[in-house]
Amino acid sequence: MNTRLNMLGDEDPHEQTVVIVDDEQSARNSIRRVLESADFNCRTFEDAARALEFLNENHTKVPVIISDYRMPGLNGLEFLIRCRAAWPEIPRILLTAFIDQLSLRDVVNEARIFRFIEKPFNNEELIEVTKEALSSFQRFLAPADPVSEGSEDLKFMDKLIEAMSEQTSLSSGMLLSIKDLLGSSSRFDPVDWDFQREVAKTAVQIGTSTLYKNNDLPLLAASAVLYIHILKNPDAPDIPEKALELSATLDDFCTEDFIRAEFNNIKAIARHTSEHFDGSGSPDSLSGDRIPMASRIITTAHYYHTLINISPGKRFIVDFLKWNTGKIFDPSVVKKLIEVINSN
Repeated sequence: MNTRLNMLGDEDPHEQTVVIVDDEQSARNSIRRVLESADFNCRTFEDAARALEFLNENHTKVPVIISDYRMPGLNGLEFLIRCRAAWPEIPRILLTAFIDQLSLRDVVNEARIFRFIEKPFNNEELIEVTKEALSSFQRFLAPADPVSEGSEDLKFMDKLIEAMSEQTSLSSGMLLSIKDLLGSSSRFDPVDWDFQREVAKTAVQIGTSTLYKNNDLPLLAASAVLYIHILKNPDAPDIPEKALELSATLDDFCTEDFIRAEFNNIKAIARHTSEHFDGSGSPDSLSGDRIPMASRIITTAHYYHTLINISPGKRFIVDFLKWNTGKIFDPSVVKKLIEVINSN
């Protein structure tokens, strides 16, 4: 018995099924043959509608979903968006030969796919990515280990808070509230915490150039962290309330109006991270320089780190950023980010 597939308690691992959706029979058979050679149990479907019917009844036995992009009826991206809405815990892999035709916003914000695989696929890559998706699903089911005291993650958090204290006008209550928020993320969701940290780091690296005229880099980092946290946790506790509670224990007690005003500054930056450089974004359809520079930087850093997680490699990431430059991204920010990528 292959214990690697045994992620749902005492169930027989061979009853757990990787769902494969592709309208071409030869492609379905090829994917199935490759994965079954690695001891995965597979179920194939020629269209998304039939796959959804199966998932409605059997999703508890499905650890990974793999779909082609171009299909009649629901395309693969639309199918995976529906899967994410119904079963967000199941990793979703998208196979396509048409990456440049995909909506980056749908891929990142709506489908939140686990990984792209370009067609024609490499057998070893398909097996490896499916294993990684399975491991991700197992980590989701397993209780998270707390981040240990003195770890590099917490050291970075402490340095960030220290820098904020020295270089920003944020009150101590707001700073402690952010630190408490980050600490909660690191304890209860190490993956989210790592993502928040990396987005904040990259935003600061981009912001160190003359792009960010305000030069309040710790505030930029705080806005990036809070943006990602709120994006992933829409029901998160009210941060101003937490800041007020903490501020009341400090010597520099701040009024409610002051704390809400400073939080609104951060929230305004986060609000406009969904704007697109060409004006096609939301919530206000701002374009170009009307979008706050901090928001443009955070948007680019967020997409970049999402692409790191889901894409085949550096060439693809850079190409995808360039395809969307002038559309989603500010060209000057992308240029700076590529300099950061190359320097790293």
